[in-house]
Amino acid sequence: MDIVFGVIFVLLGVVGMGGSIWLYLTHKNMMNRINQSLSPSRAKVYDEVIPSSDRRRQLKEASSGQTITLIGEPERAVQSSIILNEMYQSSSNAPWSRTGSSSKALVLSGGIWIFKIPSREAGRPTWLKGKEISSTGLGRFYKGTSEAPGPARIFKQNDQTDPVPYSLPNNLTPNIIWEVVDIGTFDAEVDRENDNINSGDRLYFVTSKEQNGQRWLIYLDARKGEAKGSGGLFSLEEFEPSVDVTDLL
Repeated sequence: MDIVFGVIFVLLGVVGMGGSIWLYLTHKNMMNRINQSLSPSRAKVYDEVIPSSDRRRQLKEASSGQTITLIGEPERAVQSSIILNEMYQSSSNAPWSRTGSSSKALVLSGGIWIFKIPSREAGRPTWLKGKEISSTGLGRFYKGTSEAPGPARIFKQNDQTDPVPYSLPNNLTPNIIWEVVDIGTFDAEVDRENDNINSGDRLYFVTSKEQNGQRWLIYLDARKGEAKGSGGLFSLEEFEPSVDVTDLL
């Protein structure tokens, strides 16, 4: 092994940085051959010199039955994998259609939820991790009425351009001011149904961010006649799959 690595470093000095890509591919091929001849425990050591796989892609494609290990936490089973297809109506009476954009949710053992969503209206994708904190009684709060609009209705009225500050009722998140940053509608595809989301559910979502903070809220409004699941309110924090996911099998 020392001779192999010595040859690589000598070649790197000769060809310069312009040949580094070729050398990396050569090195990766050599490591694969070496690992095939080693015991599993020794092969794992040599695997560490190769860059980790794309955890973002793996999480996006994860399905129930797999296991995930998050840094500093125990191994968790994937209990449900959910595709949330964004929907729209061209008018209030028109049928719902898919926009072609979708988000991702994973339900892990221990009550952990992972979401991949836009950070705001037409924003960059953001990975979030956390737990459900409530599942009832918030639809009316977020929507409100024509006379007394709730934060989601106000956000819709301003064309989803200005974040709308609010505090949650019932002391759910004491002393925290949230801001609505995105609203919309999802149609769910679930590979193993759960109490919150079932396949075919139409869910109205409200995404909020802590004002001057780092925490997030996602509210999934599951309305009677449009969803079998309960929806829910989820308290979340950002995380980076390429760093925070140490294993996915």
